[in-house]
Amino acid sequence: MESKKDTVVTALVITLVISIPAAAQSIELDQGQNKFFKSDTQGKFGSSFQLDFSSARRSSYLKTPQYSVSSTTTPQKTVKTYSTAKADLTISYINATTRIEKITTPYGTLVTGVRNGRRFERFTGVNRTRVEKIKSEVKEKYHKSISELEKRETKAIRSELPDLKVGIKEGETEYVNITNQASEPVDLSGWKMVSTSSDLSDNFTVGQVTIRPGHTYTFYEGEGRRGELKTNAVYDTGLTIYSGSGRLKVYTDSGLTYADIHYYS
Repeated sequence: MESKKDTVVTALVITLVISIPAAAQSIELDQGQNKFFKSDTQGKFGSSFQLDFSSARRSSYLKTPQYSVSSTTTPQKTVKTYSTAKADLTISYINATTRIEKITTPYGTLVTGVRNGRRFERFTGVNRTRVEKIKSEVKEKYHKSISELEKRETKAIRSELPDLKVGIKEGETEYVNITNQASEPVDLSGWKMVSTSSDLSDNFTVGQVTIRPGHTYTFYEGEGRRGELKTNAVYDTGLTIYSGSGRLKVYTDSGLTYADIHYYS
């Protein structure tokens, strides 16, 4: 354990407050092996939104009368697709070394990208100049549509996560506090905490822990002080709260980031 003066740092879970259209407000949760959120409701804009995810894959889809946009992410790659009556644009990110952009139009198909630091391109069709012009027009709309999809995705996920407050304390006794502010018990089994500084990192995976409404569970880095042992606590997590400045991330059992806290002594 590092030597540092006692400092209490408390932070609320970071929550993105996003206005979500009527079409995405009806969300159903499937408690099966893979969590699934879905909205088939046709809102006043005629749009529909769908999201499903597991620990190894996340995919989302948004459709309106003007366009459809989708995003699929796995540990190996992310593929985002934007489709209109004029063109289909697909952008793929593979293993952090390859980016591929492919646009298909009535005038031809253009593929460009970077692989291991080297640029490449390929065209098939009848009018490359026309295809490049369409691509330029489509990409601006693509970015706006992907942004809207990500906003709905974030809102859908956050709406189904429990209402928790996360706090940390560094010093002679280091710990993470998690308080259940919801009206139902919250099962933290399988959740993960990752504490980092500029060059160090610790992590801890929660075992069988359920927090009752209005109660707090404390996760101690070490044994805790004698005479202060608590029932609602886990000891010897090995999770160091680093002095100076650091970062604590809390992940759900399905790998979603629940809290991301930067702290300073």
